[in-house]
Order: sequence, then C-alpha cells, then structure tokens
Amino acid sequence: MDKFVEFTDVESCSAPDISLPGLVMDYYDGNTVTAIWNYAQNFALSDNSFGTTFGPSTPGALNLISGQTHGASASASFNVANGTVIGDPNPALDDCSSPSANNITVSGQNIGDLLNAKGISWGWFQGGFRPTAVNSGVAVCGAKTANVGGAMITDYSPHHQPFQYYVSTSNPHHLVPSSTAAIAPPPTRPTTSMTAGLLGSGRQRQPASREFPEGQGSPGRARGLLGSPG
Repeated sequence: MDKFVEFTDVESCSAPDISLPGLVMDYYDGNTVTAIWNYAQNFALSDNSFGTTFGPSTPGALNLISGQTHGASASASFNVANGTVIGDPNPALDDCSSPSANNITVSGQNIGDLLNAKGISWGWFQGGFRPTAVNSGVAVCGAKTANVGGAMITDYSPHHQPFQYYVSTSNPHHLVPSSTAAIAPPPTRPTTSMTAGLLGSGRQRQPASREFPEGQGSPGRARGLLGSPG
C-alpha cells in the first residue's frame, strides 16, 4: 500500500473534468453531496464489506459473477498476469469494445451458467447497453450523457460487463430480450430499456459511465444474455 495515494489516480482529464494526484482520497460530506448524505443516514450499501480482490473495475466484476479472476485468454499487456486479470482489458466478445490485441476472453463458469443449468431466466442490465445503431450486424454503442461536470461521457463501458468475457454468456451484438416476461423485473421498473442489473431472481443495476467517479453490461442467457434459458 506504499504510495497508494500518489500513484492510484494517474489519468489526465481535460476541463471540465478534474483529475489530480491524490483525488482518490477525496472526502465528501453533507456539505458537498447533501442528497446522498441524507440517504446515507437511513440506508447503507456494503457497510463493513471487504472485497476479495484488489484492483480496478474488471477484476471486481469478474470476481462478482465467477468467484475468481483467472482464465484470461492471453496476456493483455499490463492488464493480465499469468492468466489472471489485474487491469481493465475489454471483452473480445463485445461489438462495442474498441478493436485491440488487448481484448480478452475468460474461461470457466460464472453465475449465469449455473442459472441456465437450473432453467432460471436472468439478465444483466447496464447503462448504454442498448445500441444506438447496427452497422452490418455490428452493434454501435454511441449514447453519451453529460456528467455532473458537464463533460459528455460515453454511457456504455464494455469492461464493466463481466458476462461479455465468457463465450457461454456473452451477447456480442447487444440483442434485446426475447420478451419482457423473461426479464423478471421489479414491479415498478420499466422493462423497455437496458439501463437497469443481475436479474431473474436477483437484481443489480450497473450504472452508465457518467455515474462512476472516473466516468465509466449485457442482457442474459447463455448466448443471448437476456431472454429465457430455454
């Protein structure tokens, strides 16, 4: 953990975004984020929670659905070490990943495979997953939204969508669900947009990139990541 603060935040952002060494340790109280502070007085998320991985978004997302971060298809420069994902390589099985030799796939099982085996429909929903266009069968994720600083941020981030790394659960072309009934939504949540999380019996929303501090999914069924398991 030596020099964690100095070297954790290394990206360089242009105005109106701000990125400075040490920003990772910023403290926000009720004077700066009043609405969130008020919610925190009544609700807690992951209070006293300790992750089993150390690193950026992708290792945590892979660990969430599979319980491990090993099985990467190739060494993606500094993002993979001895077959273990330690950085943020994009999934090779996603049309919206930028073409790169550093894109990877991951082997092994994940929770989607287990749900499929039990015949349980499920899905992973993420901000920006719905394509803005399809060119020759290839999905284009061009949706952008202004963040709180006014910068236009691409909504969809492929490396936040862990199911896209696995052949068995990827949805490369961002296809829509087979039906709204297959999504098993909460009663009050709309089912027409792919901006909501882990679904079937469980639910988890993955925000759009603009909602992440650094400005950063998929529908579900083996192969179709969203739809019935049959």
